[in-house]
Amino acid sequence: MKHLKLLLMITFSTWVFPGQAAVVEMDREEVIQRSEMIFVGQVLSKQARWNDRGNLIVTDYEFAVDEVMFGDFTKDTLELTFAGGQLPEEGQSLSDVPEFAVAEEVLLMLESHSKPLFSPVTGLYQGKFSAGHNRNSVVGGLGEIIQVNRKVIDFATFIEQVRQEIPVAKAKPLPHRVNNPTNQFPSRPYAHPGHTFQSTGTTLPATAGPDHQHAPQQATAAMLNLAEHSTDLTDLVPDFNGQRWSYDHRAKFIPINFNPLPGGGLLGNHDQFQMAYWNQYANIFQVYANPSNTWAWQNGIYEIAGFVNNQTMIDQFGQGWGANTLAICWLRWDGSGFSIEADIALNPAYSWSVDDYSTYDNPGVWNANRTLSHEIGHAWGLQHQFEELSVMNYAPKKYRAYNVLYADDVMAVRTAFPTAAVAQTDFSISLFHSPGHQFYADATLSSNVLQAGDNFTVSNFVLENSGTTSASATINWYLTPNINDWTNAFYIGNTNSGTMNPDSFFHLDNVPLGLPANTPAGSYFLAAHIATAADNVPNNNSSWLDRNITVMATQTCADDGWENMGSGGTDDFCSGSHLDFGFTQAHLHCDADWIHFNGQTGATYRIETKNLNGGADTNMSLRKECGSQLAFDDDGGSGLASRIDFQVASDGRFDVRIGQHNEDYANGEYYEVTVTCLSGCNDVIFTSGFD
Repeated sequence: MKHLKLLLMITFSTWVFPGQAAVVEMDREEVIQRSEMIFVGQVLSKQARWNDRGNLIVTDYEFAVDEVMFGDFTKDTLELTFAGGQLPEEGQSLSDVPEFAVAEEVLLMLESHSKPLFSPVTGLYQGKFSAGHNRNSVVGGLGEIIQVNRKVIDFATFIEQVRQEIPVAKAKPLPHRVNNPTNQFPSRPYAHPGHTFQSTGTTLPATAGPDHQHAPQQATAAMLNLAEHSTDLTDLVPDFNGQRWSYDHRAKFIPINFNPLPGGGLLGNHDQFQMAYWNQYANIFQVYANPSNTWAWQNGIYEIAGFVNNQTMIDQFGQGWGANTLAICWLRWDGSGFSIEADIALNPAYSWSVDDYSTYDNPGVWNANRTLSHEIGHAWGLQHQFEELSVMNYAPKKYRAYNVLYADDVMAVRTAFPTAAVAQTDFSISLFHSPGHQFYADATLSSNVLQAGDNFTVSNFVLENSGTTSASATINWYLTPNINDWTNAFYIGNTNSGTMNPDSFFHLDNVPLGLPANTPAGSYFLAAHIATAADNVPNNNSSWLDRNITVMATQTCADDGWENMGSGGTDDFCSGSHLDFGFTQAHLHCDADWIHFNGQTGATYRIETKNLNGGADTNMSLRKECGSQLAFDDDGGSGLASRIDFQVASDGRFDVRIGQHNEDYANGEYYEVTVTCLSGCNDVIFTSGFD
């Protein structure tokens, strides 16, 4: 990843489990809880075939059952059927349904081994674990390396770990999930629009023609003109490009003509909005002028099926939604490997919203826009990408409230369809980042308890140029009382990116910011907005950091009662000017004879003098915001050193005065002041010398 040094225009790990675009996030304990059978075995054979209805390719796997870890199963072999597979005439897949190789060693957690499901594995893929190379590692259902206590372990050790986890998980009640809310804002289940499944197909043509149109201009002005013909892309570019992104079974023809949902209802034209969003970068989608109210699989038409209930799935395919599946994309490709059809369905058993931010911290509501964007990416052939920010990555739920395409997605679609690429000026900012495989985390601050006039830095955020030309972006920084809201925003300055190349993205660290002297005290969130006038895609220009910033009221006070340091200090001074320490703690600086720092609620700090030379003899006293003395120490440290340990009951500014007995600077007496966060923040140590 590249790093970018920003030009400052003003003066002044937390690990997160991922959420899923197609399934509900579950940790391993919940996967165990929701599994009716858990076993260790090996794939003996696999065979693709048409299902009994002749309208879906499925693959039958036979597993040797070496050990049943949970469940009532006594046979030596088990046959499981998964949707999707490859036959000579064509191939089919369903997003997030796992595949297996013959001889693959597995530990599988099954939602059911007898109920007809698109994937018998609990959570589509979440209950699949395979032995890595030489059994030295464990690979999850999406190819990720599994860690236990942040360490890679071998397959045998993982089996023993799961063996211990099973009785603990099964003894606990299932976590509450709002699967079928009856009064959940903003929508109710089974009240969503959907096309009726018509197994004999529809009358819509499979190629572009006079009865196609672009999405309504009042809905999305970004739907640009397309030639009224189909372009065969078979020989343009390879299907894999060696980048973070990859695509496979790319659409064979453009424009890709979708049978959309009729306008109105919960989604309105939002399925078309998401196609239009992709079109801003590569103009590949059109919709039918007169959409059909039916949809069909294997009819050669790309369709938004809408909200399809479980019984319809079973009636038509013999398989249904898994208990935690949110959405799915069926994909068909011909003998040349290029896709000729994709259908997208959302699960009506969940509550959905097209108000993106309403899903930020609401566990019972799911973001329809972001889910559609993800599945539409699958529809043109884009694969998952778990190493950087991407609509195809499985972001935790709050980050999916930002319904945006990232530079990685944009590079992919432009490369896949170069003749349809659209020239754009487009920057985006995300006050979060992806620190590892399938992980997202918020940006970090050097301090989140500040006073007007203080300086701080922001790190671990991402700036992207998703445009087609080299340009620079100006980031305007604000403090806002609420996330996703500019009401009462307080401007604190701006940062210029310098020139960025097209299709580039940068992970930024230690970008300096500062609070103006007139910053009002209060509780805020840091917000950023791209202010480049030529930016053509505005919906990715804003981001909020989900870390609270407390701006303390400025304190001024006299030194009365502190001259003698409580019990015998004779002199004091501090020669430092500005000192920083910690990860998210505070700043530490000296004003005349005082050391001031802003403490965080619940954190425990240690302030001590150490490394005394020349016989330096210190003492120290502590108070809060000009108040009475909280603590005093003379020789509580090592030898003649001083030390105070204390826990912060509430945010605020703390004052420390260091005194020195009989100082003799001519003879080289000096000491250091060391501040350590013992708990409640970071155990980062800051040391500064005083002489």
